[in-house]
Amino acid sequence: VNPTDGNTYYIGSVTDLGPGTTNTAGRRVNSMATGRITQVGISIFIGGTNGTGEFSTFDLINQTTGISTTITSTAVHSGDSAILYTLATPLTVSAGDELYIKWTCPTWATNPTSVRQRFTTRCEL
Repeated sequence: VNPTDGNTYYIGSVTDLGPGTTNTAGRRVNSMATGRITQVGISIFIGGTNGTGEFSTFDLINQTTGISTTITSTAVHSGDSAILYTLATPLTVSAGDELYIKWTCPTWATNPTSVRQRFTTRCEL
């Protein structure tokens, strides 16, 4: 995706569907376990222009329960990175809950282009 300033994207599909600007069922994944998500890894790959260092926010949302937690409010898209975040507030999930990531973009001086992101989670049972 080529993210735009101040936009919100929804991420979660297990297929190769890129982030969308609407929260639809295709942007969610089902939890396969019951427990607490305690960590989220975010890998950012910039295939085009590196963005400047303004901060993006990523939230993990349980659509089924309506509960969310912030993964980070300091992610940058100024180059490739892979960071593991420990959640200040773990997210409780049950098997079958629909989950997704909400990405809130800043206003960049230089917008990143050809952005791909991968998310991994750790669930304590």
